Amino acid sequence: MKVVASYSIKGGVGKTTTAVNLAWLAHRAGISTLLLDLDPQGASSFYLRHDNKGSLQSKQWLTGKTDLQRHVLSTDYEWLDLVAAHDSFRDLDIELAALDSNLLRQLIRSLKKKYQLIVVDCPPTVNHLSAQIFRAAHRILVPVQPTTLSERTFAQLNARLTELGVKDSKLLPFFSMVEARKRLHREVMHAFSAQYPATLQAQIPFSAEIERMGLERAPLGTFGGKRAPARAYEALWRLVLTEARIPVI
Repeated sequence: MKVVASYSIKGGVGKTTTAVNLAWLAHRAGISTLLLDLDPQGASSFYLRHDNKGSLQSKQWLTGKTDLQRHVLSTDYEWLDLVAAHDSFRDLDIELAALDSNLLRQLIRSLKKKYQLIVVDCPPTVNHLSAQIFRAAHRILVPVQPTTLSERTFAQLNARLTELGVKDSKLLPFFSMVEARKRLHREVMHAFSAQYPATLQAQIPFSAEIERMGLERAPLGTFGGKRAPARAYEALWRLVLTEARIPVI
């Protein structure tokens, strides 16, 4: 089983849309996949047509009073399950601070017999929760908007991993919300790729089609599969499949 986290310190850069679309593409490839929505806003859960907050409360989960599998929800897609967000996830950081630093990894990997891939949609925070996610994930996908501030934020993330003793080789940055006609975007992407050679060469365009996911409440491939954003996520998925060494049966 592989664990891939979709994470960014910045909000609004495509973290959740990446988690949902990659999980759906994994399902399409016949890979048994669980999307774990740890963001209390519950956007991933909403996209997968689960209005209500999940039943899994953070204290139940972290104290071992419940089996995580009991809170897994089915989605409209075979091979793709969901653990929906819960309001109590807002307190995960506080609760994790007093617990084993590897607890989240142990809890996630308790599902290894059922799933080949777990995709984690992470909240845009830097705290004990994100530190545990970094340790639990085999790869950390980081959408980077091609701006100077996003470049700076990624450098801060690199520094944070160093502090935690987590290998920066886990990080897989890629460009999101790209407007190729903008000279600044082209310049930032060129400089960033030179500085960070591990940058995945897949560019997710800035597009109203991606915003439509909220209206359709569905991954891009279900309603816009032939359009540029969906093709861009397919290209990203192929790279992640290789980089994360996701087992395909």
